[in-house]
Amino acid sequence: LALQPLPSDTRYQGKRSLDNVGAVYMVDVAQHIDIEGEPLDDATSGASLAVWMHADYAAKFGIQLGDQFNLQSNQGTAGEALIPIQVQGFWRAKDAKEAFWVSDPDQTLLNKLFVRRQDYLTLVEPQLATKVRAVTWNVILDEMQSSPADARQYTEGFALAKTVIGRYLPDAQMTTPAVSLEKFIGRQTTLT
Repeated sequence: LALQPLPSDTRYQGKRSLDNVGAVYMVDVAQHIDIEGEPLDDATSGASLAVWMHADYAAKFGIQLGDQFNLQSNQGTAGEALIPIQVQGFWRAKDAKEAFWVSDPDQTLLNKLFVRRQDYLTLVEPQLATKVRAVTWNVILDEMQSSPADARQYTEGFALAKTVIGRYLPDAQMTTPAVSLEKFIGRQTTLT
């Protein structure tokens, strides 16, 4: 989505778009971020979609709390879609290294705008031809329960999981430690 300043915003005169951003909903993210501004709660937005922006990203463009913009998509259900937004808060991860984050949020989520689930469903999704670009689950396996002797079974299990998941979600992608396990199995076989 293109982050577009309002025509009346003199700070960005001559700029049709500031940058490309994404609207993101994450379950329980509010517990893992510090927010300056309004809390990221379960309320619903009014005429403008409430968004929470990474503090560093906001600083890059001189964005202030309460600023209004439009999100523009040329992939709308009826052509071009404009979604009015208002910046409710700036966020930072409390601990970017905690297990909640799949990867460093200060890098991977820098240009993502957090939104409430219901707001996404009612204000964003209806405007887009592709309703959801990505859904991610992070599964952390208990490595204390793993056994090197079962490495071959683990790689077979990952392959089977990919097949089963593919039946239900044909475009799904899985990231597994299969390559590392296969290298281990090769070394293990040589040593044996």
